[in-house]
Amino acid sequence: MGWYLAAVATVVVLITVAVTLFWTTGEAANAHLKVAAKAATILPRTALPPMLSTAWISSDATAIGQPFVGGTVITYSKHTVTGRDARTGGTVWSYTRTNATVCQVAQQQGKAMALYSVGGNCDQLSAFDAATGRRAWQRTLDESMTPIDGQPSVISLPDTLFVWTPEVIYAIAVSSAKCLPESGSDCGYDYWSFEAQDGCRIAHVVPGMLGVLISERCTNEDRLLLRDRYQNSDSTHTRIIWTLQGNSAVPIAADYFLAAVQPGTSRLEVLNRNKGTVQSTSTMRPAPNLNANISRQLLPGGELVQIGDTCYAFLLGSEDVRWSKPTVTLPSLDPDDGNIVYLPSPAGVAVLSSKTGQRERVIPGPATTGTTYLTPMGSGFLAGGSRTTALR
Repeated sequence: MGWYLAAVATVVVLITVAVTLFWTTGEAANAHLKVAAKAATILPRTALPPMLSTAWISSDATAIGQPFVGGTVITYSKHTVTGRDARTGGTVWSYTRTNATVCQVAQQQGKAMALYSVGGNCDQLSAFDAATGRRAWQRTLDESMTPIDGQPSVISLPDTLFVWTPEVIYAIAVSSAKCLPESGSDCGYDYWSFEAQDGCRIAHVVPGMLGVLISERCTNEDRLLLRDRYQNSDSTHTRIIWTLQGNSAVPIAADYFLAAVQPGTSRLEVLNRNKGTVQSTSTMRPAPNLNANISRQLLPGGELVQIGDTCYAFLLGSEDVRWSKPTVTLPSLDPDDGNIVYLPSPAGVAVLSSKTGQRERVIPGPATTGTTYLTPMGSGFLAGGSRTTALR
């Protein structure tokens, strides 16, 4: 009996120590969530003014994806994610973790998703209702012994959040539904995850309507492959649609057509969706800097691809570059007029034709240079990047 009681006492002590460590070092002791009693009033889209002025400025960085939703703008600082009133910039809700660092924040489908780092790895993901800050779901990115190590790249699309490193890709489902674990409804589960092959490192990930183009740099021979956009790891359907061995091309588009560029060249190759064979080629001018960041903006009749400091336009009916233009950031689409895109300008906001790339006018106002995100908001614009500014 004495040994039994000693053993029980030891177990109790160990449990007490574990619980104490959890409460003193884990999220429970270091997190503070301030929810909103009600959502900010929706900010409707209205006519743009003849001249812009600054409505408010926040030193917070701007979330990627769609940072403006309803009447709320999602921003973040080193430890805190904040939902701000789009009219005033005031705090509507906030979530702070003093023991973790914000790596990136994205907003889609009314969900603000915050990627946090504890110990240097950005592998903890928490989602909140973008309007009120109420918790939606949370998870870690460490499935199947393939953790996210270090700072990952993040691509935010309306229905999928892609988080990837040279070792692994997580394609995380996003929807406006409430998290119901028993039915698997929007709880941040993976559509799928993809691990780099032995001797390979993932170099580029380009998701689109036709699938996800992935390039790998390998010790033997490089690979370019196309994966199904949604089929999960348990699916009986084909997930890897095709693989091109010995192909070092850099993928740039996967929406209206599949396209990649051979390194050191201006040769654009359009690939067959079913087999990966080259079905047409063209020359990109100016030659793209394939070592730079690549981002995309869908148009009603085509696609803009930003490669480094150049924007290339691909319009339906042709797989050639229709126009190109030196730009500091990817142009943003007018939500009401697909023929218009907006670009930051030293004199305000530039209005361009999406069909020709020609500047039609400039809406005068504060300089927006240095902005990496520019979108219409209410009667003005949300200019985002390392800080967040509302113009109206």
